[in-house]
Amino acid sequence: MALSETPAAVPPAEEELREAFRQADPFLRRESVLRAVGRVLRGAEARRMDDGELSDYLTEIAFSSGRLRLADRAFVRREGDLAVVGLPDGLGIVLYDLDASPDALPLELTSWSAGLSALEVRWGADEFGVSFVTLGADGATRVHYLLTVRDGQGWKVAWNGDEAPDWWFNALNAGITIAPDLSRLIVEGEAESTTLAFLEEGNAPRRVFKIEWVREEDSYIPVPPVEAYPSRRAWLWAVARPSAYSTLVEFIERLQRQDVEGAADLVGSPEIIEVAQSLDLDSPLRRYQVTDQQPGSITFRDREGTYRAVFESPSPERERWLIVALEVLEGDSRTPTPETEE
Repeated sequence: MALSETPAAVPPAEEELREAFRQADPFLRRESVLRAVGRVLRGAEARRMDDGELSDYLTEIAFSSGRLRLADRAFVRREGDLAVVGLPDGLGIVLYDLDASPDALPLELTSWSAGLSALEVRWGADEFGVSFVTLGADGATRVHYLLTVRDGQGWKVAWNGDEAPDWWFNALNAGITIAPDLSRLIVEGEAESTTLAFLEEGNAPRRVFKIEWVREEDSYIPVPPVEAYPSRRAWLWAVARPSAYSTLVEFIERLQRQDVEGAADLVGSPEIIEVAQSLDLDSPLRRYQVTDQQPGSITFRDREGTYRAVFESPSPERERWLIVALEVLEGDSRTPTPETEE
């Protein structure tokens, strides 16, 4: 007679973590989760897993509790006895020192983790950088960054990008590049409410801005700074990533401020400016909405009419897109576009 197989016993730390997520009191729940995660991380089974497997393991335990309020998964990134953990259910991102006492609570790196969808760590000798992405209810992602440094026998968060007002400027749907030595960051992302010339709502296009953050001791400053330009608008023109839409916004904004000389750098021929002026596109009272965007053209309109700007793509000698034609599509019976020379 064959012996029946004995079901494998559930590791005590796993069951402890599952029960921790089931607690009702939010403060006791979080502390219990923190302690239970620490015990899981120190277990022999966890040490045999790579970071991806361990992240999945913690996620599975959390979801099996049946008490999660958010659909956020767990993330684990380890280096030696250190482990940065993005906790499920928006409970924050913490640092465990696995060589410390099992009773010690981890260091909270940030409580801002609702919607956590990605987490990476750039490890250094006595410091490390944490970049992570959160997904908002609006469907947009936002990128975040933390600099953590050695503080005596422990660690501390030296710089939190979320607390720097300029960080939020272009963190929307952004990507981040971190120098290996943590000396600089490059963030390329969208920004909202950066122009009065165009309505940027819903699915309307937005400019992508590239900001470099240079480290000074244990903090970062944006380069180039706004103060280096005559106005914030001029700074926006400088840090906008080249695109047809960036050129169109800058062209209209310069014309609305009677900066014909600056607008001339954005067109293929002077006649384009004459056409724009004849159509009163330089009126500061007008505000446009993009209705269609193709690889080489953008259609935009307001109450006065609908127009199409045709663009020439960048070349090895020129990184900007140029407007080579302006066309009236409907509603405006003023001067038509002249033919551009081949």
